[in-house]
Parts: sequence; structure tokens; C-alpha cells
Amino acid sequence: MRQKVQLSDSPQIPVQGANGDLCVLPSRGIAKAFLDAFHQSFLRLVFPVVDYTLFQETIAAAYEASDDKASLRQTTAKVCVLAFISLAGVLFHGKLSFLPTMDWDACYHAARSFLPNMLDEATVENLQTVLMLYLRQRYIGHSDSSVILLSIACRMAFMLGGNTYTKTKSSSNEITHQERQAHHIRLLFWNCYIFDKDIALRTGQAPFISDMHCDLTLPEGYIETQFIPPLPGHHVSSSYYADESLVPFLPGELRLSMLKHKTYELLYSTQALAKPDSEIIRAILELDDELECWRLSIPKVVRPALSVSDAKKALSDLPIQHRMQNIALHLEYHHLVVTIHRAGARCIADDPEVHLHADERHTVINSSIALCLEASRSTLFYLHAVIDDLAGEVFW
Repeated sequence: MRQKVQLSDSPQIPVQGANGDLCVLPSRGIAKAFLDAFHQSFLRLVFPVVDYTLFQETIAAAYEASDDKASLRQTTAKVCVLAFISLAGVLFHGKLSFLPTMDWDACYHAARSFLPNMLDEATVENLQTVLMLYLRQRYIGHSDSSVILLSIACRMAFMLGGNTYTKTKSSSNEITHQERQAHHIRLLFWNCYIFDKDIALRTGQAPFISDMHCDLTLPEGYIETQFIPPLPGHHVSSSYYADESLVPFLPGELRLSMLKHKTYELLYSTQALAKPDSEIIRAILELDDELECWRLSIPKVVRPALSVSDAKKALSDLPIQHRMQNIALHLEYHHLVVTIHRAGARCIADDPEVHLHADERHTVINSSIALCLEASRSTLFYLHAVIDDLAGEVFW
């Protein structure tokens, strides 16, 4: 039987789930404390799923006094708060000692039970809720249910216009409420985009988002600030991260995510599987060149190495934030190398339609197999070296 959430603060607000389960919404003070902790943590830049100002409005709506039955607006706000707390609980994983221990599963299941009610309308709060539920499920390894949640989030992001680009003022103090909301929707879209492209390559299932229908203009300042080291002395949590002028790192490198999409389209889509070997080989060479150009564009401090044999030494002098970034980029890079070059295995059998000379054909295929093996070995060496440095929020 699921336990009720136990809190020392009061008052608590019971939330009746759509499935009849009862969950306790923590006091407003505790909800705000979770938000403040998230806002001042490095996690805010990796998973920008809530905007500090907008989410304070959500909290206000959730805890608004009401004599009658809660309105739909208040209910969706409560569900959004529950989804946020369930995600924050697993991300911080007991690091917030000043806050009470809660039943994160109860928060998740209560929020999840309202999902059918949220499908009637695409709102920022509903998109946030679904995306946070997805992140929570992906984080704990429930991949099947998380994919379904992501499909809903992707559709909502499109309905809210997140696939389009609108330039906003650089100073957060100058932007209007509407501009702030549009900026946040765009960040939520980028979260959906990154996870969608990753899942497509890992499962072989078609992506939910087609690049043809998206303006993929990168966030302003993204290239310039993506790999700038944090200020000296700042750790995972600091008021430094509350600076809203900081450009979020996001849970993945955007240009690499775009290359993942191209890899799927050229090598693993339904059309790609019907291509002659000559086109597959040319696509492999093209993608390999683009991946190398991407690798060389990354600053040396976090640039993925072509081959890894001693990762621990390379990471020893990096601050924790760069260490996390270095680990994630290496694992993503070597996985994509394997994904690109393993398609060469489909070309092992002779094909009379191939217009490459036999020697050239065998050279390309043998090279692809060798690169696959080396990237796989590098991944194992890297994981063995950095397993103790893998923070809970780094998943791939």
C-alpha cells in the first residue's frame, strides 16, 4: 500500500487523484523551498523545466484559498507542483537535508493520474507537467512509459509554438510576461527535441519531431557560453546559478542532437533501410565527416577524445560541472560513432548495384567495423574510469 506523504510543515493540502488515491500536497512554504533550491542549483541549467517567475505563479494558483470545488486552473497547478516535487526528489536524491523526506512515488502517481484531464488543452503548465513526469520516469529507468509521456510533450510543444523561434530581449528584467512565457516554451521544446532524437537512435523508432517543421535557430548566446567554465568556488548549488542571464546547457548538445536526427534519417529510417549499399556507405562517410567537424568545434577542455584509455587522469583537474559535461559528451560522442558505423555491417554482402570498386568498398566497411569496436572499447574504458564521478542527473 502506498504511504501518505509525511510532512512536518503545515497546512497540507490533500489532493484526490483521478484514480481515487490520496496524496498530500506539501505546504506552500515547502513547495517554494524546493523551487528555490532548484533555481540555485546547476540542475536548473541542465533541465530548464520550470521558469522561476512563472512557476511562482503556478504555486500561487495551487495554494489559492477556495471554498468550493477547485477550478480546473487550480487543479492543473496542483498537479504541476506535484510533478515538480516528484522530479526534484529523485534529482536531488536526499541532498536537500533541510527539507522533509517525502514519498516521491506518491507525488508522481497522483500527478500521473490526472494525465487524461490534461489532454484537453495544451498549456505551459500542462507541458511542464508531462515533461517532468517523463524526466522522472526516464531517470528511474521506466523507458516504455516515459516514451509515451514524451510523445504527448512533443505534441504540446508544437501546439504552443515551441518549434518556432522568436527573439527575446537579452535582459530578463526587461522582458514582458508574454516574452518570458514564449522563451520558456522554447526551452521546453528543446528539452523535447533532445530526448526525442536520443530515443529514436536508441530504439530504432521514428522520432516524434520532424526537423522539416522546426526552426532550429540555436538559443541566443548558446555557442559562446555553452562551454564556459563556472566561476571559481562554485559547486553544484550556488546563488550564481540563479542568474537568469545564464544560457541553459540543456540535457544534451543541440548540434549533436541535430546530427542524431540526420543519422536516423540517412541510415535507420524506413527509406534508409531500402537504400542500396552505395548510398549507405556515402551516408556513413558524410556523417562521419560532420561528426568530426562537431568534435573539433568543442573546446579542448571537454572535447571528446577519438580513443580513450585513461579517462580518470583527464578528468582529475576539472571542476565538477566540466567533469559532468566531459563525461556526457564522451559517452554521447562514442555512442554516435558506433551508431553511424554499425550501419556498415549491412553492406558486407556483395551488391551488384554498388558503384564502388571492391577494394574501396571493403576498405570503407572494414574501417567502419574497426571504428565501431574502438568506440565501444573507449566507452567501456571511460565508464570504468569515471563511474565514481557520474552524478545522478547525468544519464545517457
